[in-house]
Amino acid sequence: MGRHSRPAPPISRDNGKPRGRWPVDFAFDLASQEWFREFRSQRPVAAALLESILEPVASLLSRAESRSLTLLELNEELSFIVERAELSSWLIGVKRPPMEESIHQFVDSWTRYLQSLGFSGRQLIEHSATGERVARQKRRGRRPDRKLLAVEAYELKASRPDLTWDDVAENLCDCKKGRHDESCREAIRQDVLRLQKALKKHCVEVPPLN
Repeated sequence: MGRHSRPAPPISRDNGKPRGRWPVDFAFDLASQEWFREFRSQRPVAAALLESILEPVASLLSRAESRSLTLLELNEELSFIVERAELSSWLIGVKRPPMEESIHQFVDSWTRYLQSLGFSGRQLIEHSATGERVARQKRRGRRPDRKLLAVEAYELKASRPDLTWDDVAENLCDCKKGRHDESCREAIRQDVLRLQKALKKHCVEVPPLN
């Protein structure tokens, strides 16, 4: 048994299934859901972002349930999830730093889930501390509305390659100017380039831009 290995505690179950199983099923079954297929046909970039965020979470929960994770592997998986979570700001925007109350709620929920899997004692304390580090992770990025607009701009340009960036700005720019100008066009184009860089970094497959 390796240095980081831990004996597997019994898994707490409801009706023969581990408690908390629904996030795993939801993430793994996402692509087969009719509503998601329709969403992906209309918003391919947003759908790809959502899948790329949920997949590692589902994988972690699934491995946790089977007790095939050592503490070292758990920390590595959580670090990867935190890194991948950077993409969430392109879907929901950059939020303010979490309040202490929301951090405690997250840690309590995470701890209860670990207890339902049979963790206790030192293991529970160590894993709960890891959960708190994740909850306190600072989010960085551009203004929420700019990131959301960049996803829309990417999807519009990918679906209609004939459109110029001026056309995209005319359709989507939310500035208060009477007429959209070069600064509007360049702001959107640069935001889309940043989105492309994030997608490439995390190997997210999306329709190409011409």
